[in-house]
Amino acid sequence: MKTLSRKLLPIFLLTAVYAGAMAASISGTISYSGASTGQIAIIALTDTTQGQTPAAIISISSPGSYSITGLADSVYYILSFRTNASGWNVKMTDPWGYYGTPGTLSPVTISGGVNVSGIDITLEDGTIAHPNPFYRAYLPPTLTIPLPAFTGAGNDPSIAFIDSSIYLYKHDSTGAASGKIYKINPSSGNVTSTFYLTQESSANGICWIGKMVYHNGAIWVNGGYGDPSGSGYVNGVFIIDIATSKSSNQIPADTGIDLSNELGGLTSDGVNLYVGVTLKGAQRTYGIVKFNPSLNSNIPISPFFDIGTRPSYLSYGSGFLWAGVDSLKKIDPSNGTILASYNVPAQAAGLYHDNMFWMYDENDTTLKAYSLAADGVARGKGIQLSSFKLSQNYPNPFNPTTNISFTLISKSFVSLKVFDMLGHEVATLVNEQKPAGTYTQKWNAASMPSGVYFYRLQAGSLTETKKLILLK
Repeated sequence: MKTLSRKLLPIFLLTAVYAGAMAASISGTISYSGASTGQIAIIALTDTTQGQTPAAIISISSPGSYSITGLADSVYYILSFRTNASGWNVKMTDPWGYYGTPGTLSPVTISGGVNVSGIDITLEDGTIAHPNPFYRAYLPPTLTIPLPAFTGAGNDPSIAFIDSSIYLYKHDSTGAASGKIYKINPSSGNVTSTFYLTQESSANGICWIGKMVYHNGAIWVNGGYGDPSGSGYVNGVFIIDIATSKSSNQIPADTGIDLSNELGGLTSDGVNLYVGVTLKGAQRTYGIVKFNPSLNSNIPISPFFDIGTRPSYLSYGSGFLWAGVDSLKKIDPSNGTILASYNVPAQAAGLYHDNMFWMYDENDTTLKAYSLAADGVARGKGIQLSSFKLSQNYPNPFNPTTNISFTLISKSFVSLKVFDMLGHEVATLVNEQKPAGTYTQKWNAASMPSGVYFYRLQAGSLTETKKLILLK
């Protein structure tokens, strides 16, 4: 049931106008003169407002010809990039290509279902001296602190600083009704205590945890808590008691908040909480809600800071709000204005302590801390592109089969699973590496009882969950 936020890629702001519905194709060639290449992705965009997902994406294994088929009449903009060897993550120093010129990409118009050819792109290497338009080199950590190997077990990590210690939460495994919180000495990395959590949908229980923050003497989290009436669970913000595995002071989300992707990052300035959200509407908006938990009975929809994406990581420090998007965004906490962007990994926006930004790195089981004093370059507000998309199943409600579609922006090891209301896994639909592209997977639930289920897509370290309803 837990949804982590997506990694995002910086691109330029473009505009597009939808035209028709006939299927056609765009084709051309991709060239690159560098020393090596990996998988190459070609993207067709119709609307690149922040958080937008490509209209279509394909991949080729080496420079050469490409064709994107099945496109409806519209105005498109074409971008391409090369992924690194690990597949799921696009390195910001990889070469990028674009049709047109940076900032004013040339439109490619499909009208009357007529195919368009000759849309050629040259991939350009990025260096510090001569960066391509999408170049970003991340700052190395100021500190790297190894943790005991046993803290590597589990998933969905979150960290908070509490009374001179760093607390690391991890869910034991996908669908497990248990989790752990490790109390860690931030200087040595030693685990001084381990707290065991029971996670279930019982009244006032803890169902799952997204992000943690220490606020006014208590551990607040966003995630799911057991409905106090005993009927299922509720998405929201609440206090957890790590000694009893119980929740209190529950604050559910306002009905205007879209919970199909659940909630994003969470932080506190000592008075207010800040939560990453998506707001409902004809045009969804993505950003941060600010509110005082002692004065609100639900997570409100205002004041709302529209930053174009729902940040998965938030922290507060030195009088500023910090958001993890494609990088570290410095934000005015009074009005949500993005003041600067720093070349620090987005995950480091989850905890500000001792004038540094901290993250837990699952790849090598370490704590890493980053100092902005070592980073001389601040970048302006960026425009982001969602790195993958999980669509709502269709039909929904359904009986007994439904289709689940998802889009990958780069090669990824993909897991697509279905869970019941109690978090028990009931089906594995995909469990393999797939190249960039759009896929549709059918689920036949003929043997399952009617009810509410959840399907979860995991691609690399990114996860998204949606709800589906079986009615027989």
